[in-house]
Amino acid sequence: MAKEFDAASKHLIETRPRDWLALAGFPVPESDADVHIVDADLSNVISVSADKLIRVDNPAGGFGPYVAHIEFQSSADAKLDHRVLHYNIVSRRRHELPVWSAVFLLRPEAAHSNTIGRVSERLDAVSSLDFSYHLVRVWELSPETILSGGIGVLPLAPITAVKPADLAPLIEKARERIKSELPQQLGSDFLVAMRLLMGLRYEDRLTEILMQSVFEMRDSVEWQKIFRSGEAEGRAKGKAEGRAEGKAEGERALLIRLGTARFGPPSDAVLKRLESITDDAELQNLGVRILTAQSWDSLFDA
Repeated sequence: MAKEFDAASKHLIETRPRDWLALAGFPVPESDADVHIVDADLSNVISVSADKLIRVDNPAGGFGPYVAHIEFQSSADAKLDHRVLHYNIVSRRRHELPVWSAVFLLRPEAAHSNTIGRVSERLDAVSSLDFSYHLVRVWELSPETILSGGIGVLPLAPITAVKPADLAPLIEKARERIKSELPQQLGSDFLVAMRLLMGLRYEDRLTEILMQSVFEMRDSVEWQKIFRSGEAEGRAKGKAEGRAEGKAEGERALLIRLGTARFGPPSDAVLKRLESITDDAELQNLGVRILTAQSWDSLFDA
């Protein structure tokens, strides 16, 4: 999962680097021609490699050329502040330009108490250090900020501060932008990246169901690997168990999509309860109740 996510996130930056500069709060040039992905392998200086480095020429605000250093963090790291300082210094030496660093914390679990976005030390009257970087807590970002921003950062939308009841409509809006603004192959890759990011916050079963309603671009190689690995097995199982189970599965998936739109994502307990219902007639009755129920719990109690 980590390797798949790393590849997807880096691909997003390579595809639309200016969008990530803007979200990180860095000066952004007017032209794509002034933005260049540069070598992030720093092993010729010291054995270390940053997530992504972007050379920026002619940025807004009168700044001179600089290198943007962007990191993604999905787990807590007590030494993150010092690691970013390390990357920043080595990147400066490697590219001989000022380096601005930003870290995107992708979920609350990544926010270690030691991570403050700054390293400040004063040893004596002469020796001191003061380094700061942009620390972006993605789960605190407004969904509207992402939806209205550059399409390169759009796959972050489902893991922002989205209200549970707004999750399904948010994914639909993201799909519409991706479909209208990107070529089909690239759009498929962006949806794959969104699916991987959702896996950081939501249960796999819920993520798959929510993505079923938006995944119309099915020629992505990544999608084939991630989403269809169990398709052959599923088809064989469906034939063995008959059409009844297939119909029940469809009713169950529809219930989860409708319920998510009304009440927000279901808990693990709710998902297990729905999985235990194999009678499609009972699932259809729940589909009627969902129109008047006020919560997942009241749906079952009605």
